[in-house]
Amino acid sequence: MPWMKMGAAVLALFAAGCAPSSVPMPAVAAVSLTGGAGLTADDDIFGMDAASGADGAVHVAWVERVEARGGGDGSQRLVYRRGSGTPLRWSPRIVLAQGGGFNPPTIVAADDGVHVFAGGWLHHWWRPQGGASFRDLGDILGANDVGAEAVDAIAAGGGITIAYTPAYARGDGNVYGVRWTAKDGARRLVIASVAAGRASTSAPPILHAYGHRLMLLWANTSFFDVFAAKPGVVPVYRQEMDIHVAWSGDDGLTWTRPDRLARLDSAWVSGVAATGSEASPIVFFAASGLFETRLTGGAWSPPMQISKFTPGFLSGSADTMGVAAGQCGGHPVAAWIDARFRRSDRRWWNPLGGIPWSDDPDWDNNDVLVANGAPRPDSAAEVVAPSRVTALGSLTRQLAVVERDGQLLVIRSGRARVHKAPNDMGAPPEVTLASVPCD
Repeated sequence: MPWMKMGAAVLALFAAGCAPSSVPMPAVAAVSLTGGAGLTADDDIFGMDAASGADGAVHVAWVERVEARGGGDGSQRLVYRRGSGTPLRWSPRIVLAQGGGFNPPTIVAADDGVHVFAGGWLHHWWRPQGGASFRDLGDILGANDVGAEAVDAIAAGGGITIAYTPAYARGDGNVYGVRWTAKDGARRLVIASVAAGRASTSAPPILHAYGHRLMLLWANTSFFDVFAAKPGVVPVYRQEMDIHVAWSGDDGLTWTRPDRLARLDSAWVSGVAATGSEASPIVFFAASGLFETRLTGGAWSPPMQISKFTPGFLSGSADTMGVAAGQCGGHPVAAWIDARFRRSDRRWWNPLGGIPWSDDPDWDNNDVLVANGAPRPDSAAEVVAPSRVTALGSLTRQLAVVERDGQLLVIRSGRARVHKAPNDMGAPPEVTLASVPCD
């Protein structure tokens, strides 16, 4: 019948427009850091961070939320593991704290040992170099402070520099900071203020060191009235997303006025990362795709999309959800979370199950992709050719990369299998490590 032929043509068009952009690549073999921990599908990993030391050791910290999805009290464990030697061998897990209130942790490998920060008041644990155990140094922030929501920290000048943004309820567009040394304790400061209208921070602040200079990156969302509100009239708002950068030449005590790297209308920046050299820093950011900008001749290049991923017609979003960057074999490298291979729910009771990317809710999975090297700013048509780290149907929440022995170590938290929700395929949360050759 004619209407049946028309319906088939429409379905075929949707399927063509919604299919993933390419055939999934094979996954890279990974080692589990949470195996044997007794985690179940109703538990969750709430935040993860990794760092490497000058001695080649790799340090990972994460928060386990027990029965977060099973109706339990959601109690938490802050966990640490250390890897060392060649091949890399992992020490037994250490539970630094139990209870609740831990924000995603931040870990720093410094000359004086390993530092872990977690919680809204920046609770601090320190394992001195050569020490056998961690010391609990208590909260850095007090009850009168705004509290930390998104945090990054870096070793600089014999101490630790911390940048953080306040919780959303107290969001004011400012980035706050702390400078900590073993001798003097903590010194609080305001790093930058770019508040405009109703402002909030979408991507966590990122600290990166170029020699003796520190660079701070963050994304700021501002909402403006398109026209003045009148009695009985609902105002219309306009959203702007700005990526900002500030510099410090004294280990984070003072900072330059913020510069704007890029402005995006309506796009949501979910992550930023930096690499490159002091002469030519490279910034990656995840928005509606993966983008790159470079500082050349004192000016930042226009943002260039380097991961050509266009979602299907009915997908609803680009779903590029985070990025990490570093050096591998002397070349810049980017790893990001990307949903280009997301699948549809094709069970018989889903009427649109045969049309990829069309159903709601769809599969909640995504993948970690890695690209060695990055396009030059004068090669706008060039795109990176990524490799896939994760297995098809998995989920990644947090991501970190570390270079070691000619390999890029990709550390992620997530699950091996998910479906409509993170816990409905029976796979527990996990932290895994995969190695990708630099060349």
